[in-house]
Amino acid sequence: MGEVEDPATGSAAGPLIAYLQDCLDIDRVEIEQGVQMGRPSRIEARMESGRPRVSGDVTVLSVGRVRLP
Repeated sequence: MGEVEDPATGSAAGPLIAYLQDCLDIDRVEIEQGVQMGRPSRIEARMESGRPRVSGDVTVLSVGRVRLP
């Protein structure tokens, strides 16, 4: 299947911006990842009404279903 590593970690961007807001009063960051692996991505994380908001574009690589017995 080749590389299956996620080039962008949106699940880490929310806690990161919350931490930066709390410690350094930074309320918006742009995160670039995946460049060296040939899958560049850009995530924007910002604080909105006291809550982290993460956004960016995605490319669907696979789709699946869970079947319950």
